[in-house]
Amino acid sequence: MKSLNKKKIFIILLFIMYMTVQFIMTSWINTFSYNEWIIAINSLILIDIIIKLIIIKLLRMKILSLTVLLVFLSYLFQFGHLILLLFGYEFKFMTPGINVYPLSIYKEAIQFALIGITSLFFGGIVAHRAKQVSSDKYHELINISKYRIRIKFIGFTLLITSLPINIYILANRFLILLKYGKYNAIFDYDVNYTVELFGDLMFIGIFLILVYYKDKPKISKRIFVLTLGYIALSMFTGFRGKAMALIIANIYFYNLTIERFSTRKIIKIIFLGVGALFLLMIIRNTRKYGLDLQMIPEIIRSSNNLFAETLEEFGYTINVTCEVISQISFGKADHEHLKFFLSEFASVIPFASHIFPNQEFGTMIVKKLGVWNMGTSYIADTYYYFGYFGWLILFILGIFVKKVENKLEAYVDKKNYLMVAPFVLWVISMLTMVRSTLVLGLRYLAWSYILIKLLNYIYIFLPKRSINEFHENKF
Repeated sequence: MKSLNKKKIFIILLFIMYMTVQFIMTSWINTFSYNEWIIAINSLILIDIIIKLIIIKLLRMKILSLTVLLVFLSYLFQFGHLILLLFGYEFKFMTPGINVYPLSIYKEAIQFALIGITSLFFGGIVAHRAKQVSSDKYHELINISKYRIRIKFIGFTLLITSLPINIYILANRFLILLKYGKYNAIFDYDVNYTVELFGDLMFIGIFLILVYYKDKPKISKRIFVLTLGYIALSMFTGFRGKAMALIIANIYFYNLTIERFSTRKIIKIIFLGVGALFLLMIIRNTRKYGLDLQMIPEIIRSSNNLFAETLEEFGYTINVTCEVISQISFGKADHEHLKFFLSEFASVIPFASHIFPNQEFGTMIVKKLGVWNMGTSYIADTYYYFGYFGWLILFILGIFVKKVENKLEAYVDKKNYLMVAPFVLWVISMLTMVRSTLVLGLRYLAWSYILIKLLNYIYIFLPKRSINEFHENKF
């Protein structure tokens, strides 16, 4: 225990030193002229990535761990434009922040994003453990065959009740885009967040169904592929960030509970992902023009550089941070420290937006700053709520994320999948925050846990005959 505490203290001291050096280096580089700065900042970020990869290798962290996924998705979304600017790329669809905001604002946004990602990463390292150890605080080993019927009952109940809601939300968004032709119309006419949460419960149901059919690989793979296809369809409403998070989350849980992916399979997934990126570039048009199908052939013809246009698409995220810093710097907005905690905890209450009409939940930046077409990110959210002290919040978040993941792995080892299920939507919310809001994670976790507990009690009190008849029905 003492050696473990010493290790954590060492990591925290290393983090403070690393972040201090990073802050000093970026502050110094920010004094350079643009031509010198663009080379220096790209070089610094490349060195930073290499150092983090070495640390991941030394600590034997899994590539498909939540911390690693969050960190490298953050690099892609926050710094995608930097490498394009370095090579003088001519932007076609997404205007880089450097052409919109003062250079000083753009540099500050990059600096804060880099320090924020580092804080999240080192928080994960503090809580990381290479090897799971047995502990009394986790449930004793559970015989999966004993819980098969219960898992099937809860899984199918959630899927049957939430899938129609999810389909309704998807259809409603398509109709809004067709009627009004603009992405921001969805925010004005979309369903309540509580309704959306009930629709998202289908992904918990799918997770439990996959676990139930774990011993039947053909069935589980078909369900998995169908799920990814359905999520891909939802991208046409313009909600690319959430859709991508849903796909990655489903891959994450499939790898965690159903089938551990080898390096070869991970490479295959990456190649499939490259194909999906081409679809994303078509979908991005919906943010600017609405659901205008006539624009698709033109976009396909003009998409002659897949890699560059992917970076152009994802790297636009840094513009949100630029907008936040800009409005706060010029006195048009101010930090909302208290409202972060109010949003996080009050969001647990059903239909909170109606009970607290003056309180925003999940769209505060979007509404207050008027950035409908830009969306948000956890980096922008953190700066908006806490300013430069946001690094401390992200460090704590990194610890929390990794501790939760440790617990999920322990539950999987014990085959206690019903304890993993409530965290499905929470993991989705964590991955979504790369291109969406930082808040609402607690809401997803609390509601999922309560509903699964409720269904568990219903299962216990249902007549055995009806349960057995339900179990005998085939998928």
